[in-house]
Amino acid sequence: MRPYEVMFILDPVAVADDAVDSYIQRFTALLAEHGGQVTGVDKWGKRRFAYEIKGRTEGYYVVMTFQASREAVAELNRVMRITDHLIRHIVVRRDEFVKAGAAQPEAAAEAPAASSDAAEQAQEAPSGEPAAQEGAAESGEAVAAEAAEAAETTT
Repeated sequence: MRPYEVMFILDPVAVADDAVDSYIQRFTALLAEHGGQVTGVDKWGKRRFAYEIKGRTEGYYVVMTFQASREAVAELNRVMRITDHLIRHIVVRRDEFVKAGAAQPEAAAEAPAASSDAAEQAQEAPSGEPAAQEGAAESGEAVAAEAAEAAETTT
């Protein structure tokens, strides 16, 4: 089973706040019936749309995280397409490894910058002094190592 997330928007005019729970229970039961498991539900409430959708200007947002097989996700998607008062929905696969490494690209972006600074210092040194070039390269490697270490501690 893989981790997924579904966001759906209900029509607030047709669906009372109490009825939102019945939609959540319906989708949770559907996933459980197909071997899935809901790990979290986040009700965002009524939000205004950036643009009009199906004649509506606002909707009731709900985000559910769950683990399920591909077949269960396909069935959930099919049922959501034919559910009344559901304005929009989207199902996405959550990749936990990407989220865990989200801080690393920032540190990796700093490391090439440090290496380019070291390369600039090496270019400024006279070409007859190889020791200055080696020292500049070593300081760039040290900065890159520090950035990698900082990235590991933040995750």
